Parts: sequence; structure tokens; C-alpha cells
Amino acid sequence: MVKKFQNKYRITSARLPQWNYGWAACYFITICTKDRICYFGDVVDRKMRLSPIGILADVFWHEIKHHAYNILGVFQVMPNHVLITHRYQRKIIRGCGGFKIRVKIRYHRLLDRTNRR
Repeated sequence: MVKKFQNKYRITSARLPQWNYGWAACYFITICTKDRICYFGDVVDRKMRLSPIGILADVFWHEIKHHAYNILGVFQVMPNHVLITHRYQRKIIRGCGGFKIRVKIRYHRLLDRTNRR
């Protein structure tokens, strides 16, 4: 049986044991949707076409620079995930957490409005 990471995840950590992830460095982050469902849009003619929730994800990410002290790099919304490169300066975890929460809340509000019609 696979050992649980932090006593809650059924996958082993992909983190390099000898690396201190608190160090200031450049990092590559992928945030995936639950069950890899394509909430954020579709690729059409080799270009990303954002759905309304994909547009929100893009807008909210670009607002993070006003709330967190990070040097943001590349950000790309894909159909079922977002790709981020950045230079870590301590607050990216809070920034990513806030980003995920804001997108999720706004998405559920949009669903509620759509279902009421």
C-alpha cells in the first residue's frame, strides 16, 4: 500500500527531499481541475478559447500581483489546468490558495444564476 503524504494524500510526494521549498527560487506550478474536467475552455485551431470560468481564472490570476509579493512569470489557462511559473518570495502559497477559492466561488455563483433561469 502506498504511504500517505502528510497523512492525507494517497500519493507519494514528488518533492526533492534535499531541497528546501522555502528558498527563494523559480518554480513551475500546475493547478488541475477536479477529475481533469475541461472547465476552463477548449483548444480550437491550436488556440485556447476560454469559457466564462476560464476568463475568470485568467482575470483573477492577474489580480494576484496587487495582493501578493511575488514576481509573476508565465501564466497559461488550459482546458483542465493552469500553468504558472514564478519567482517565489514566500507568499505564493497564499496567492494560489486565494486564486483557487475565488475562481471556485465565482463559478458556483455563475452556476446558481444559470440554473435559476
